[in-house]
Amino acid sequence: MSPVVYWIGRIDSPFAAALEDRLSEKSWALGRLDIEAPLRGDAVTVEPRAVIWQGRSLLEASAVVLETPVVAWPQPDLVTTTDRPLEEIQIAAMQEREARSLLVSSLAATSELVPVLNPLEAMGLVGAPVAALDRLASDGVPVHPWRLDVKASVEGALRRDVISRHLWHVPATPPQGEPARRLEPFEDGVLDVLVLGHRIAGAERYASAQAWQSGESDGVLDPESASRSCVAQTAEKAAWATGLPIVALALRESGAVLDIDPSPDLAAWESRLPGQPSAILVGYLLERIAEDPLVRF
Repeated sequence: MSPVVYWIGRIDSPFAAALEDRLSEKSWALGRLDIEAPLRGDAVTVEPRAVIWQGRSLLEASAVVLETPVVAWPQPDLVTTTDRPLEEIQIAAMQEREARSLLVSSLAATSELVPVLNPLEAMGLVGAPVAALDRLASDGVPVHPWRLDVKASVEGALRRDVISRHLWHVPATPPQGEPARRLEPFEDGVLDVLVLGHRIAGAERYASAQAWQSGESDGVLDPESASRSCVAQTAEKAAWATGLPIVALALRESGAVLDIDPSPDLAAWESRLPGQPSAILVGYLLERIAEDPLVRF
């Protein structure tokens, strides 16, 4: 029987399909599990020395790959129907809160015995990316100046979401008047660098701060080209400082870190660089497991 890695994410994720192909080339298997199973009412149970997810034992896996970090907060927001009696809405909100807690606790229990990638520490960085930037600065990584914009905003300023991507949130430019992280103006271009297993797996270039803010890319760099880029050393040092094997960093071409994404959209990166991110991640995963079957990422 082939050793198995479980993917917990969207069942139909293109990145899951790519991982499955790369693993099968190494005679490994990938089992796909729905990350929202607890919210859909599917069976997820935690028992003494057993975590069962949709009928599969997570503790029998060689590793678990999470598509995105999961968090118990924010408070229930999937209950959007307000034309029901208040008591029904309150019960539904409580059930959602319990399902989110089960989602987090089952993965935490799994991580005690099975390597989980990204490690659950990524949850904290999702909720407070500014803390991750402070960590980098304390480790000597150059960080571009920023400030927290709580109420008043400067018209036309470069404003970033204060929360990173997670299962229930896609970062967007906060509207005027909402809390945001405001970056000091700068003139050079931006490289968004994907780092997998502490190895640069690709990059996307933006000609200016405004292009980066609006997502107007100048094109992508493959892993080899990105590793030779002007920000490669800083990106690698920053990735090590976060402690995360899956992370994306936005850097000015002059080298200062602008942003940290502890939950990069792996499917989007795989689409930009077909076959390359998945191959790098599988190589890292199998190498670490070969070194130590009880490895912790």
